[in-house]
Amino acid sequence: MKAHHTLPLLTILCLMTMHAVAQTIGGGNQHSVLLCAPGQLRSTGLAMFGQLGNGTTDATTTHVPVSMLDGVERISVYQHQTIALRNDGTVWTFGYQVGTTGTFDALPVQVAGLTNIIDVAIGFAHAVALRSDGTVWTWGDGLFGQLGNGQMGPGTVSLTPVQVSGLSNIISIAAGGYHTLALRNDNTVRAWGLNANGQLGDATLNNSAFPVNVIGPTATALAVGNNHSLMLRSDGSIWAWGHNAQGALGDGTTVDKATPVPSLANTGFVSVKAGVDHSMAIRDDGTAWAWGYNAYGRLGDGTWTNRLEPVAVLGLSDVLEVAGAAGHSLARTADGAIWVWGNNEFGQFGNGTLTSSLVPLQVDVECGDPSSTGITSERERTTWTIRPNPASDVFHITLTQGTPHTRIWLTDPTGRVVIAPRSVTGPHLELAVNGLPAGVYFVHLLFPDGYAESQRVVVQ
Repeated sequence: MKAHHTLPLLTILCLMTMHAVAQTIGGGNQHSVLLCAPGQLRSTGLAMFGQLGNGTTDATTTHVPVSMLDGVERISVYQHQTIALRNDGTVWTFGYQVGTTGTFDALPVQVAGLTNIIDVAIGFAHAVALRSDGTVWTWGDGLFGQLGNGQMGPGTVSLTPVQVSGLSNIISIAAGGYHTLALRNDNTVRAWGLNANGQLGDATLNNSAFPVNVIGPTATALAVGNNHSLMLRSDGSIWAWGHNAQGALGDGTTVDKATPVPSLANTGFVSVKAGVDHSMAIRDDGTAWAWGYNAYGRLGDGTWTNRLEPVAVLGLSDVLEVAGAAGHSLARTADGAIWVWGNNEFGQFGNGTLTSSLVPLQVDVECGDPSSTGITSERERTTWTIRPNPASDVFHITLTQGTPHTRIWLTDPTGRVVIAPRSVTGPHLELAVNGLPAGVYFVHLLFPDGYAESQRVVVQ
């Protein structure tokens, strides 16, 4: 990564929980997109708007490569479009063009004028980007004020990014149907756009073309559905507001709320995400939970029953990331496996079938082994040990023989580099990981003759 992009991102990583680092899986209306190692995208499902990003409009029931350069760092998927952030701070989109009528890109297109971007999010008709200087930029349809530039109404469209008015020190963004949330570095929340169900959280039902203060507690992470909003608090509780007819707020009722209220996901949670009309979260024990609308079994509890409070997603453990779509859901576990459940009528599972499922199914997708560097050798395997593992501050690495000029680096389970490669010498190496979010990582060693090996480690 370039220095101007890496430093702000690392600052954010240290502030966020292990499950809120980046969105690397996503689902739209009838398709799914995955970030694979090393920074490559795969997609599956319906393609009528080019949303698979492979240059065609041909649907598929198995994952196909997105025609995009390596180095993708995070994605956001909604309805028929995807936005992707590369590790050089540039932003790319494919699928339905936000702010247009019937126009789409079947190949990824770079969004002009955006540099030094560290976070992206996409809604039904607008897209959002966070710059490393803490400013927020939007483009697309502004009918309900979702551009945040003071304008709204018919014909309010910008196909190039415009700066959201009056925002500074933003560290995270989330977008959904027609509204956006932004998290400031003081952990307060701003919102703008459609507010018919109280999803802006300002105690009104008035749409806003300017950011308004979300009334209530501070947050550490945000999520946005079609017409509802959620926040994760530092005490491990989740609060929610907006549309609640199917129970997406998880507070045990079906009554809309115009300000944040505590959900029944009230302790031990480390991540929160939203589908169109359902919500998802991860607990600190690695289990996944869901609530809200449950058509096609998108909650993963083995039923079609709407849930007004959180229920456990069946059969999943060591969950690192979840994502809710229109009719299906996805998860990534610590071993790099991808799981899907819910509606599969258009091949959005990517498992070669059109069969839906009420419980999670593991997808056999050629996503690349996150622990592999892609360098092979015929020589005998080198023995090296890592102690302690797990560790909270430093991993001590011992080689069986002193190999000079070894290169060492650390990646997360998606293959993203979190500690840059550096040269080390001798049989005893140290890798400092204090400050990194807790979770699973892979240590990689590259030896002078081109031989490489990797080992799984856990940061506490």
